[in-house]
Amino acid sequence: TSIIGSLQLINSGVLGDITQDVAELTAVAERNGQRLLDLINDILDVEKIESGKLTLFAEPMALDELLQESMQLNRAFADRMNSWAQGEGQPGLGYVMWREEEGAAGAGPIAKNIGAERAAAIQKQLGLKVGDAAFFTAGDPAKFYKFAGLARDRVGQELKLLKEDQFVLAWIVDFPFYEWNEEDKKIDFSHNPFSMPKGGQAALEAAEKLGRDALLALKANQYDIVCNGYEIASGSVRNHLPETMVKAFEITGLSRQDVESRFGGLYRAFQYGAPPHGGMAAGIERVVMLLTGCKTVREVALFPMNQQASDLLMSAPSEASPKQLRELSIRVVAPDVKKV
Repeated sequence: TSIIGSLQLINSGVLGDITQDVAELTAVAERNGQRLLDLINDILDVEKIESGKLTLFAEPMALDELLQESMQLNRAFADRMNSWAQGEGQPGLGYVMWREEEGAAGAGPIAKNIGAERAAAIQKQLGLKVGDAAFFTAGDPAKFYKFAGLARDRVGQELKLLKEDQFVLAWIVDFPFYEWNEEDKKIDFSHNPFSMPKGGQAALEAAEKLGRDALLALKANQYDIVCNGYEIASGSVRNHLPETMVKAFEITGLSRQDVESRFGGLYRAFQYGAPPHGGMAAGIERVVMLLTGCKTVREVALFPMNQQASDLLMSAPSEASPKQLRELSIRVVAPDVKKV
């Protein structure tokens, strides 16, 4: 009922004026007390240290995500979490525990290296008390945030804190419009290149003048509905203005000619004055997965694929006939077999 009700809100006009940057969506989320919930049902509080750096083992490392858990933790649990992190391909999972014997100075390898003063500062900033622990990952946030989320989920599973008897919904808004492509060393779209940037063309031009950081700070008119950590619906407000669309692509390195050539159908359609529009699509299979208590979508999908991307029920993909290959001007060249 909650899922259907949320979708009905959109259908009945919650979006309102498209130019208001999905403010209505945020208001709906706030009224329900569900705005930007933690992806595991608000089990663990997530804090981010915005200022300063810690020096661990004489090497500077930016503190990314700290995971707080208010149950009594022991060394064995912390070691299990560290071993799990190594199994995930990470060097380990840092932690500081606060126990009666050490007080604010904390315990654990990290506490010894950062010293009592810094350990006490972390405890104060996060509002921790005796019996609490902070786990953290260090490094480039763009690479480590996913692992930090997995660690948070793992803590909840290990301590049996997951509220498995309820469905918790959250609106996820304020998606970044651009991201930095480290491989190509350029600005690139973060998700949907055809969504409207918040603030429109004026925001794009202002951020372009200020430089890379300002561009990366731009938000997109995109939104998701999340239930128990799973995305069950996703949508956006369309970038329906041709000049705004061109400007958005020019910032990523494409010219007007590139836009007209690659996306000519959409670009030309907008020349006729398409009205503001947006929408979203629901992942029905994920909803069914949650309602049935299944762990993966493959368990409820009509035609699931195996790990080799083969559909066993339909025997697909199948071998292409010579006639089909000729129609597509494709020739199959057998690999050379080296004689031993």
